[in-house]
Amino acid sequence: RAPDARKRLSYIQREIGILKYHGSPHVVKFVNSFINSDNTTDGYEVCARWKQCTQVPFRGWMVVVMELVEGHDLGCYSAMRSCSHSKARRGCKRTDGDQVPHLMSIMEQVLKGLDTLHKNHVIHRDIKPENIMLGAPNEDGTPTVKLIDLGLSRPLVERNSLLLSHDISSTLYRAPEMVAHNAKGELDFESGEYRFKVDVWAAGITFTQLITPECVLLRDGAVTKKRLLVKLKGCRETVSQLLESDIPNIPGLADLINSMLERDEKKRPTCAMLLKDLAEVKRKYIAATNAAVSAKWTEIQELNQTYTATVGYGI
Repeated sequence: RAPDARKRLSYIQREIGILKYHGSPHVVKFVNSFINSDNTTDGYEVCARWKQCTQVPFRGWMVVVMELVEGHDLGCYSAMRSCSHSKARRGCKRTDGDQVPHLMSIMEQVLKGLDTLHKNHVIHRDIKPENIMLGAPNEDGTPTVKLIDLGLSRPLVERNSLLLSHDISSTLYRAPEMVAHNAKGELDFESGEYRFKVDVWAAGITFTQLITPECVLLRDGAVTKKRLLVKLKGCRETVSQLLESDIPNIPGLADLINSMLERDEKKRPTCAMLLKDLAEVKRKYIAATNAAVSAKWTEIQELNQTYTATVGYGI
C-alpha cells in the first residue's frame, strides 16, 4: 500500500542519513544507496562487487549497500551461553573467568557506539541482542561489535527537546518513560516522553541477558502489555540479585548494570558516564586477577622449595 511504502521509505532515508555521519567504528558503515528504477541500473554492478546480490534487483527498489559484518548477532551468542549456562547452573558454576574479558569488551563497544550516536543527537530506539553484531576478532581476541538497524532511530534537533512517538523498541526493552497512562489509568503505548537514556535502559536489559541468559524475567515471550509495568517495577531488584549471583568476582559490574535500570531517567547514567565506570571496573578486575596470579605463583614457588628440600631436587 502506498502509505506503508512511504513509511518504509522514510525509515530507510532516515537510516541512511544517520549512517552517513555517525563516524563510529561500532556502528555499521554506510557505503552507497540508489533507487533502481529500471533493469539497467548501475546497482547490479555495485551489488555484484559487494557479493550481496545474485540477480538484478526488481524495478523500483531502493538499494542500500552496507558494510559486510561477518559473524553473528548477540542473540546467537547469548543463546550459546544459555546452553552452557544451564549446564553450569546444575554444577553450581558461575561465569567463567575466560569469558569476562569478552563480556566487558562487548559492553564497552556497545556503549561507545551509543555514545557516538547520542553525541550526534541520535537515539537508536531499538537496542536489543539481534541489533548488535559480533564480527571479526580484535587484536586481543574479543569480537568487534557493531550496532545495526537504525531504521527506528530518530535525531533530536534540539538538545532539550522531547520525542513523542509510538514507533519504538520491542516491548521487552522499553524503558519506563516510554510507557504512559491514559485518562483511565490504563497502559498507553501510543505516547511517552523520552530522550537518549531509553537506549541506556535497553542496553542494561541486553547486558543482563548476556550475563544471565536463563533469566525468565527477561524473555521476550514472557512480556505482555498488561504485565509490563509489573515487570519493570521488580526488574531492578531481580536483576541485581541475578547479577550478584553470577558475577561475584567482578566488583562493581553488577552495580553498573543495575544503574542502567534506574526507573527515573534523570538518575540513569549517560553512556559517557558508564564508559568511565566500566573502565574502573576493568582496572580493578585486572588488578585483582594479577594479584591472584601472583599469589598462586608464590604458592607454587614455596611448594617447589619444600619439595626440593625433601627429595633433593626441584621441579
